[in-house]
Amino acid sequence: MENTEGFEKKKEILLKGRENALRRVENAKEKYKKIEMDDTIDRKELRLEIARKTIQSREYALEKIDGQLKFLRPSSQEDIDYRLKQYDEFPKQVRAEVPDDLHLCFHGCPIYAAKHIIEDGEISSSVDRIGSETSYDVSDQVSVTTKNTIETTVQGYAGLIENCNLPAGCIFVILPKDENEIKTSETSMIIGNVSFKENPERLHSIITTPENIEKVSEWAKKANIDLSKIHDFEDFIKEIKKQKIQFSEQEIGKATVNIPTIEKNAAQLRQERDVAQIIQEGQKNVNEL
Repeated sequence: MENTEGFEKKKEILLKGRENALRRVENAKEKYKKIEMDDTIDRKELRLEIARKTIQSREYALEKIDGQLKFLRPSSQEDIDYRLKQYDEFPKQVRAEVPDDLHLCFHGCPIYAAKHIIEDGEISSSVDRIGSETSYDVSDQVSVTTKNTIETTVQGYAGLIENCNLPAGCIFVILPKDENEIKTSETSMIIGNVSFKENPERLHSIITTPENIEKVSEWAKKANIDLSKIHDFEDFIKEIKKQKIQFSEQEIGKATVNIPTIEKNAAQLRQERDVAQIIQEGQKNVNEL
């Protein structure tokens, strides 16, 4: 059952916020123009740079509100229940099921940001995207978690419980490019910017809620992303389990192939020893005669 009352209230708040955000952008642009036209101002270039960054950050705030308005819809109890379950259980399942030698990095974001990431084909630092810091990112580096720190992504950045009038966000599962990134993902919770348009093999999965699978798949299809990499939270865990079973079966298969060979070699050696012993005893008997 949909909660239309909560939806209308949230929409009203966002629309008012948009008015304020738009006004703040306009004020920042006006201030920039005043500085630009004033040749008597002290340290003009520095002031212009500060004013430019102010415009960028305020435009980013406006863009976030527009993104929320675009995806806003009434919440449903089924979706809320699913999200609460994943909020509590998914980190534990990841730690339990992801093998230690499978080094995965997790990067979460709201649904409107996920759309841009998929369309652009990359996860990049906010400094590189908009010219200012919006989290712990610095230039050419993005924040990630590993299976041991994944609560930070699931409970802080995946948009599961902050506003259920918005669809949940996405978690991008990335493979580190080298040993150094494996280390920094574990110690500093950062890796370099990731272009899965240029390096599609580094995108392991995109995780989201069942509600979003269709729309995320549409975005991914347009971006030439392998649709088999898109999972809801529960299917991601199932896929990891499936891969573990397949790996185990392959190892068992290798052992099964080798065991008859080993047994055959041992039997052959025993037979050769027996034949040699018979020949030796026969030769001894001949000599005694």
